[in-house]
Amino acid sequence: MALLLAAVLVISAVAATTAVAGLLQIKQITGYFDETPAFTNVPVKLPNPGQPQTILVIGSTIARERPIPPPHDTMMLIRLNASSSTINLLSVPRDLKVQLPSGQAKLNAAYSEGGVRLLIDTLSRRSFRDPDQPRPRCQLRCLRGS
Repeated sequence: MALLLAAVLVISAVAATTAVAGLLQIKQITGYFDETPAFTNVPVKLPNPGQPQTILVIGSTIARERPIPPPHDTMMLIRLNASSSTINLLSVPRDLKVQLPSGQAKLNAAYSEGGVRLLIDTLSRRSFRDPDQPRPRCQLRCLRGS
């Protein structure tokens, strides 16, 4: 009986330690969100209820010592459409050649150069197409709410 009680105590202690470690890890991860400043001065047009909407998700390595925003490692467009019950995801290649105010550069340099506004404007103007096709297959007009 004493051995069973000891086993229950050890298992309980290990479970409690694991739970506390997991909660501390979650607290640390949520702290990263608090350290990341929110975008300001970005016009956001909310769609009417039930209307399709497109969300731009950008992610980069946190570099606190850098005075300018770092280039983004990940750019994805997520299109939610309730009428067709679909969610479409487009991973945008960061190495796309685009025209920026400073000249031709990779797409991920747009954020460093002009912030989220320039990144959105660049994506809105960019036609994603197969180089062998004469016409664009997809226009990213959805970023501007149309």
